[in-house]
Amino acid sequence: MLVLAQIPPARYKAWAPWFYLMGVILLVAVLVIGESGQGAKRWLNLGIIRFQPSEMIKLSLLLFMAYSLAKKREKMESFKTGILPHILVVGLMMGVWFLSSSMAERPFVVDVANKSSPSRD
Repeated sequence: MLVLAQIPPARYKAWAPWFYLMGVILLVAVLVIGESGQGAKRWLNLGIIRFQPSEMIKLSLLLFMAYSLAKKREKMESFKTGILPHILVVGLMMGVWFLSSSMAERPFVVDVANKSSPSRD
């Protein structure tokens, strides 16, 4: 965490789309070559390490949604160009994640989607 704290926020902003793409690829990899644990296929075994990509997905989804919402701030009034793309991004991640993860991890994605939607006060 100390290392990650030293990275400037602008760098995270530039990396956000790549983190998201890597997350989707890792989730698909879990579906194809993943290992099961406690009833859910959610582990990747890379020989040296064995990890759950879903932990990285949580961060990548938050970073990407923050990046995208900030970038499209002016377009958020339009459903087609402002809101629909974000629904699709979260929907893609949720679809792949739901196929591979346990029930315990699913509420996180739904919560991110809910908190990312613009409020109309």
